[in-house]
Amino acid sequence: MKTQNTAAALALAALTLAGATASRADTIANIGMTQTGTTFTFDGTTLADAPLTGNLGLAGIQTAPSIVNPIYFSFGPITETGPVVSNTAAFSGGSFTIYDSTQILANALLTGTFAGSQATIGGSTGSVLNFDSVTYTGGSDLTTFLASHPGSGATGGFSLSLSAVSPTVSVPLNASAFPAFHATGSVGTFDATAVPEPGPIALFAIGGMGLAGLGLRARRRGPVAA
Repeated sequence: MKTQNTAAALALAALTLAGATASRADTIANIGMTQTGTTFTFDGTTLADAPLTGNLGLAGIQTAPSIVNPIYFSFGPITETGPVVSNTAAFSGGSFTIYDSTQILANALLTGTFAGSQATIGGSTGSVLNFDSVTYTGGSDLTTFLASHPGSGATGGFSLSLSAVSPTVSVPLNASAFPAFHATGSVGTFDATAVPEPGPIALFAIGGMGLAGLGLRARRRGPVAA
């Protein structure tokens, strides 16, 4: 019985330690645009951006967010892939980069890829671009994030709010695509969760198998006689 209690305690300890080191979602970056003029253009098929100039803060990572000004945000053209439903349509995936003022990739603040995206234009909640299944691939912001959120990498998603959509988008029911438009200005939030190192995953596995094994052993031994 003493051996069984010790094994159970060790299994629970492994699960507790793994849970303590598990990743949590947080904000890897905020971006606030200051550029005037057209920043997004949709030609009826493809949505593209001119590099956006704004401020980037590391909210959720530092007590006083550091500000880099100006910065340049850019993502490759994305193509509409689905019909418009409730002012929202699906778009393709792609990649993005947030540069510092040098606009040199080697000095990138944040880079990544996204598996898909959606655009909501002129809906009741405003106009927004959502980027899904994001994998952050590099940049100094990612390095800073992983310093306080240990892991082998980071995944998440981000959204950009659009303003001054012109002309006003009026989408008929069952439309196959948005009409052409352009938009000005944007603010965005980039959320991330660190990808766990192999260690915590192994601890979860060890703890779970340990408890499962103890349960199986107890069932095989049957009830203790009174």
